[in-house]
Amino acid sequence: MPINKREASAQHFLELIKRSQRGVFKIYIGMIAGVGKTYRMLQEAHEMLENGIDVQIGYVETHGRTG
Repeated sequence: MPINKREASAQHFLELIKRSQRGVFKIYIGMIAGVGKTYRMLQEAHEMLENGIDVQIGYVETHGRTG
C-alpha cells in the first residue's frame, strides 16, 4: 500500500528527530576586551566546520545598558 505524501513527510521528520543529537551552547567570557574570546570562538568554529559539524554564532550588544 503506497504511503501518501503527508505520511511520508511526517515519517521523514520523525526519523530526523530520532537521529538528531543535542547541540552544545557555549559562552565565551573574558574579563576585558582583547583577551581572545572572539578569536578562540572563530578558531573552534572553523575546526568544527572542517569536521562537518554545523555551527551557529550569535552576538548580543547591550549598547551600554545594564540588566
